[in-house]
Amino acid sequence: EYVVPALLARFHERHPGVELSLSVQPRDELFASIRDHELDVVFGGRPPRGSGLTIRATRANRLIVVAAPGGEESPWDSTWLLRGPGSGTLHTTLSLFDQLQMSPATLTLGSLGAVLAIHPGAAAVCLGAFAVVFLSTRYVSLGSLIAAICFPLAVALIFRESSHVLLGFSIGMCLLVFYTHRENIGRLLRGEESRMRLAGRDDRS
Repeated sequence: EYVVPALLARFHERHPGVELSLSVQPRDELFASIRDHELDVVFGGRPPRGSGLTIRATRANRLIVVAAPGGEESPWDSTWLLRGPGSGTLHTTLSLFDQLQMSPATLTLGSLGAVLAIHPGAAAVCLGAFAVVFLSTRYVSLGSLIAAICFPLAVALIFRESSHVLLGFSIGMCLLVFYTHRENIGRLLRGEESRMRLAGRDDRS
């Protein structure tokens, strides 16, 4: 979202008749979409090995670690906040852990890992909701959205938590999931979202 808009603007100036759209998604989702011919071009991290995709251009991508004051003195004693599954940043960070043979505590932002750390009971409810929706529809994104809705509902209605901080966090997590899945929501509403393939079947919408 930082590099591509300027490129799209120049492309549009040269080819005003071409309809353009920009989608920001985790790395694995982008590469799955371009393999299914749902996208024409992807700007992203390193593609998976054996993907058969063609790389036309590369550029350096520097990653930095941000810590609280004093955290740089003992980074492996701190909890590392990681991106969700399918993220190229997550893959790079885990590769760094393997390379240095370190295994610090981690918390995956915007995923079941964060919910599990905060409220294991609500996490179980979310996981069950995700499993039911995914197995019945094979939409990963829809399962994630329903699980996100279940988090604050489970906290407030099932476990009857009275902590305003916990309730606010659960609502914030739900809104974050919906924001990060906004492109998926659009495709679901248009009937264009891809289903997960099971047992070698092609379940594209």
